[in-house]
Amino acid sequence: MRRVPWKTTYHKYSKYFDKLVEVFSRYDIDVFKYIEFFVKHQKKSEHNIKDEFLNLKTLDLFEEFLDAEEKRKKAFKWFMKSVENISDECLQLGFLTTKDYIRYIIQTRKIGNYYLTGKISKYWFASIPSFKKIQNKLDSLSRDEMTDIFKMFDIYNTEINEAFLLMKNCKANPIKMTDEAIFKKRNCNRK
Repeated sequence: MRRVPWKTTYHKYSKYFDKLVEVFSRYDIDVFKYIEFFVKHQKKSEHNIKDEFLNLKTLDLFEEFLDAEEKRKKAFKWFMKSVENISDECLQLGFLTTKDYIRYIIQTRKIGNYYLTGKISKYWFASIPSFKKIQNKLDSLSRDEMTDIFKMFDIYNTEINEAFLLMKNCKANPIKMTDEAIFKKRNCNRK
């Protein structure tokens, strides 16, 4: 970024930048985020400013980009809420690991109910790489309640991993994260 000739670029295309700031200020849209989108995600340069900087197609793509980013943030939030819910219940039930808890909710036939009520999100389940393998171990009611996860597993898995890359710059690891939350809460309760 230091090598970008901002003064000369702005001077050469000032009417485009000024118009962008005027319109985006009116609608409270982040100008810098748009410029970052234009350069980083659309791979555009100074040569594209005249034709593509303020055209409707680029603005529509930016809106889609913002919507996708918002969806990723919500997926991340639901995932983290699931981590909290599971770790809290593990403490209440005396489980030391997430795997013990998963076995428990499968055996007691609560897994489908927890999914439907939102206690554990589809993103938390879909971030477990081997989750599809438990489909045959579920009772028929739980299997029916969780049908959409098994059908859309790859899509949900991709969405949550994209969310983690955006928010934490790593892939989702639900078992490890939940185990860490359990450990942390157990240590806090001991003090």
